[in-house]
Amino acid sequence: MSYSNYKQSVKENKREQISAGILVYRKNKKTNKVDVLLVHPGGPYWQNKDLGAWHIPKGGVNEREDYLITAVREFEEETGLNLTKNDIKKLKYLCRVRSKGGKIVHVYFLNKDFKKDKFGTSKEFIEIEWPPNSGVKKIYPENDKVEYIDLETAKKKIIPYQLPALLKLESLLTRQS
Repeated sequence: MSYSNYKQSVKENKREQISAGILVYRKNKKTNKVDVLLVHPGGPYWQNKDLGAWHIPKGGVNEREDYLITAVREFEEETGLNLTKNDIKKLKYLCRVRSKGGKIVHVYFLNKDFKKDKFGTSKEFIEIEWPPNSGVKKIYPENDKVEYIDLETAKKKIIPYQLPALLKLESLLTRQS
């Protein structure tokens, strides 16, 4: 392979992964604190992990797809919760965050208090070889928990690269009050 072909193939392999998601928050009437809705990844690797494991419901943007459309679809798939047309109209762009691996996540936000009995489970599943190198493949839900978590606790539980989204939301809400 020539050097120029090598450079081109490296560029193609490093194509940015782009995702979009929705950070839902509410003012907890009992504690008077802000809670955010996060999901916990499913599967055996994440089973006993809590701190640094939770994330904003999000998913990959299809080619030429609008970020907002992706965010709504993925939120509903990952949480089992449905957004109304009115909810979608209220969505606002918050920020974008980037993982160490280069994935960019565009984050929208919404103030909504979903009732706990409406929480579903992930509509998407992943297939994993477990235990590793065993040759045995098992299917797990992409996310195994959906919960409102108070903002201070969420800052510890969220996957580190998404922390700036929580801080941005906190800053916006502080300015509004």
